[in-house]
Amino acid sequence: MSSPSLARNVSAIVVTHHSDAVLMKALHALERQPALKDIVVVDNGSNPSPVVPTRLGDVRVELRCNIDNPGFAVGCNQGAAAALGEYLLFVNPDCFLHDGALAAMLHVFSQQPQVGVVGGFLLEADGSPQVQARRLDPTPERLWSALRDGRQALHPVLPAGDGVEQVEAISGALMLMRRDVFHALGGFDTGYRLHFEDLDLCRRLRQQGYACYVQHAARALHLKGASSRRNPVWVELQKTRGFLRYFERFDADGRPAWRVFAWRWAIVLRGVVSMLWATRWWVMRR
Repeated sequence: MSSPSLARNVSAIVVTHHSDAVLMKALHALERQPALKDIVVVDNGSNPSPVVPTRLGDVRVELRCNIDNPGFAVGCNQGAAAALGEYLLFVNPDCFLHDGALAAMLHVFSQQPQVGVVGGFLLEADGSPQVQARRLDPTPERLWSALRDGRQALHPVLPAGDGVEQVEAISGALMLMRRDVFHALGGFDTGYRLHFEDLDLCRRLRQQGYACYVQHAARALHLKGASSRRNPVWVELQKTRGFLRYFERFDADGRPAWRVFAWRWAIVLRGVVSMLWATRWWVMRR
């Protein structure tokens, strides 16, 4: 099978919310990816709305603005509906692809079976690997292990090297999918406002017989939370709501009622603690 990276057949979808400080850097990094056909920027209620050019070199750029913030999943689905390419690249505005990253991700589709989604090797600002690039399903058992053993129970460290690794889930900061697979799946679940929509998508892909991969040769700097820092308490609230939705969809059935009740409250209590810490951080920052 020939490599899909030989033609401009990829649409990038960038969902923004008060991301002006990083957006153009992300767009210029995308412009340098030879396979890119177009970029759809979906702004979720920024005031003022971002200003972007209509073209970057040979790449068409379209800006779509929502008057409010309907959520990350809604923005991604709107961008996918407007995209022109055979492949869809969902990339955060604070995620900057290294040269050649997109071509490396596309190469996975011609080399691995039943590819559902491909992620990249995400880097922290200091160049160290970002553990969220490679994820495990947040089942109750693993959450208990995370409380006991630390976050590595959910985010195992990425091994070194430039190979391709099959994983359970990847980060929504950088995801490449075939357009037809994305739409057949129904896109992102818009019941999630922020967080857990990527884990949900990966799990539904696997339920349909597809696989999730990380391409270690596709490097990208991910600053994390460029817009989330504006309202960290709201972000933690959305994480908690998303966590509950994910648990009810995938992990509640078949468990004793008392355990389901206990896990619901454990998720809520975890969220309350996180919101208190976020409030403290926000107050101290001001």
